[in-house]
Amino acid sequence: MLQPIWRFRSFVLGGVRRELALRYSGSLLGGAWQILAPATTIAIYTVVFAEVMRARLPGVGDRFSYAIFVCVGIIAWNLFSELVLRSQTVFRDNANLIKKASFPRAALLAIVVLSALASAGIFLAMFLVLLALLDRVPGWPLLAVLPLLAVLCSIGIGLGLIAAVLNVFFKDVGQATPLVLQFWFWLTPIVYSPAILPPSWRWALDLNPLTPVFIGMQNVFLANQWPASGAIVVPVVVGAALMTAGLWIYRRAGSELADEL
Repeated sequence: MLQPIWRFRSFVLGGVRRELALRYSGSLLGGAWQILAPATTIAIYTVVFAEVMRARLPGVGDRFSYAIFVCVGIIAWNLFSELVLRSQTVFRDNANLIKKASFPRAALLAIVVLSALASAGIFLAMFLVLLALLDRVPGWPLLAVLPLLAVLCSIGIGLGLIAAVLNVFFKDVGQATPLVLQFWFWLTPIVYSPAILPPSWRWALDLNPLTPVFIGMQNVFLANQWPASGAIVVPVVVGAALMTAGLWIYRRAGSELADEL
C-alpha cells in the first residue's frame, strides 16, 4: 500500500498543499490563519480556565494546570477526529477523480493523514510556545509525545479507512460516525480528570483504548513524567488490529469501489 503512495508522492504533497491553502483561501491573511487560529484557541482556553473560571485539577494547585490539561486533550482529539471524519468521506468526495484518473486510491487517504498531521503540528508548536512563556516546557519526557501520537494516529487511520470503504456502500456510516465520535469524546478524559469519576463509571474509561494515550500525554505535560509503558500496550494492539482490518477491507473492496461510486 505504501509503495504506490511513494511513487505518487508528488501528487500527495501537492494535495496536502492544496488542502492547507483551501482552508483559508479568499481571506485577507491567507496562510497566517494556520498560526493565528490555533494560537487564539490556546489563548482562549488558558484565559477562560486559568483566569476567569480559575478551574483546578484535583490535587494540583497550579492555576494553569487545568488549561494545560484541556489543551493537551483538545490537540490530541482534534487530530484523532479529523483523521476519522475526513477519511470516512475521502472516496465519496473524490468520486469523479477516482472514476476518471488512474492512481492509487490510498494516495487520497495519505493526503488526509498528512494534512491532519500538519495542522496538529502547528497547533502543538503554538502550545509549546505558550508553555515556554509560562516556563512549563517538559524535559526529556516530551519525546514520548511522538510515539503516543503515532499510536493515536494508528487508531484513527484504521477506523478512518474502515469507515471510508463502508461509507461507499452504506451511506448510514457517514451519518453515524459523527454521532459515535460525540459519545467517544465524553468517554475520553479530555475536559475532566478520571479522578473525579465515581468508581461505578471507571469501567467506561478502562474500555476506551484512547484513555491511556491521553493520560500519557497529560502526564508528560503536567507532571513531566514518562508514560507507563505497560498502559500503552492495549492502544498499540488496537491500533495495529484496526489498521490490519482496514487494509483487509480496502483490498477486499478493490475494484468495486469505483463501480459503487
